[in-house]
Amino acid sequence: MTRNMNRETLEQKIAKTEKAISRNREQYDRLTAELEDLHKKKKAILNEEILKAIAGSSKSYEEILDFIQGKRERIGMDEYSRIIIEEYCMNHPKTKKADFLWKLVHMSYDVACEPASWQLMHLSQLISRERNPELREALEDLDESMNGY
Repeated sequence: MTRNMNRETLEQKIAKTEKAISRNREQYDRLTAELEDLHKKKKAILNEEILKAIAGSSKSYEEILDFIQGKRERIGMDEYSRIIIEEYCMNHPKTKKADFLWKLVHMSYDVACEPASWQLMHLSQLISRERNPELREALEDLDESMNGY
């Protein structure tokens, strides 16, 4: 008789555990479906934000597509170029050239910032007169960054 009670008790426990697993599986399936739905809603919101940003952008369709597809290697200037120019400015702190370049380099950190046309012309003149090839290359990079190339 004891053996029968143990078997009955075990079968009851097995049935109870299977029922709990079934409830948990149903809950898991329900939560998984809910999570998937939330991800879809989030993606829809993000897509809407992207479309609004594109509509409000001054960039052309081709520029935006090139950026999204990764055809444009980088935005802004190379960090090494900034370092070269900043090093020049620190080594020549009292010159007009260093003061001008320092302002342009710090302006280049802000992608939305656009320099005045006189600043771009002055930078072009500095590039044409620069004898140091490393600094000249850094200035060319700064010029490309400022002109949005």
